[in-house]
Amino acid sequence: MTAEVPAPVAHVFRLLTRRRTAGEYLPSSTFGATFAQRRAERFSGLFELDLPGGARGWLLLHHGRLVHAVYASLAPAEAAATILRAARHGTVHAFALGAEQAALALASVDGRTLALAQPLPAHEPSLLTELTARGFEGVVLLERGATHHHVWHLRGSAPPRAALPDSTAGYRKTVIAWAPRDLPALLYADELPAPVAAPVEDAPLPAPVTAEELWRAFERELHEELDGRAPRLLALVRDQHATTEPGELRRVLAEHLRRVAGPVAGTFQDHPTPLGHSHGAPRPESE
Repeated sequence: MTAEVPAPVAHVFRLLTRRRTAGEYLPSSTFGATFAQRRAERFSGLFELDLPGGARGWLLLHHGRLVHAVYASLAPAEAAATILRAARHGTVHAFALGAEQAALALASVDGRTLALAQPLPAHEPSLLTELTARGFEGVVLLERGATHHHVWHLRGSAPPRAALPDSTAGYRKTVIAWAPRDLPALLYADELPAPVAAPVEDAPLPAPVTAEELWRAFERELHEELDGRAPRLLALVRDQHATTEPGELRRVLAEHLRRVAGPVAGTFQDHPTPLGHSHGAPRPESE
């Protein structure tokens, strides 16, 4: 009997939201209005929510329709309702998805997984041609590390739009059979009962961000942007600012991140935000 391949949804959603510097930070206080606007604009993308304490959730919009949500072990409709109500307490980023990335996200929700993050040999030139010859319909993902991935949406016998990388050493493959279709929509934000507003004095406040939390977040961002060069820069900066207070440390680390990654978001923004306990950041670029 063939073992069942694990569901790829969380794996794919993390992959598509890794590059935080390419995501758009959305103020939590206006997220409801922004979400409604994106629906009206027929936006396709992922909204990622980080809550104090490390909880994370995602909302998937396709052409303006909310088609899937992930939060803890909740069913999609319940996860969507929970995320939309909790957004005012968290850090929200939006990631627009191109056609291939959207196909990958939808296939992870609606398709049949044949391989998930399976290691590849150094050279596998026939992977796409064999699938095409068999009339395979679905999505193929190759990923390597935190910053490289390639997506192909294969449509039966039609030739793939791009070739494999010259070398597949270090890559992992995910293969999902999927016939494109419109997924049923979940509840929309304006269809949910409005939450009862808590008195201002009772509103939960995010815990102050400690210096060690800032260092951990800084280390994650460096590794995702610089890979092997990160430890040297981290050691240098940490030696220079080992005793810097959190408020000033946030500014200093943000400046270093701007030099290596451009505009910063979440933890290192100039205005205070709760710490997003991220386990990845670089937003992948499909080729």
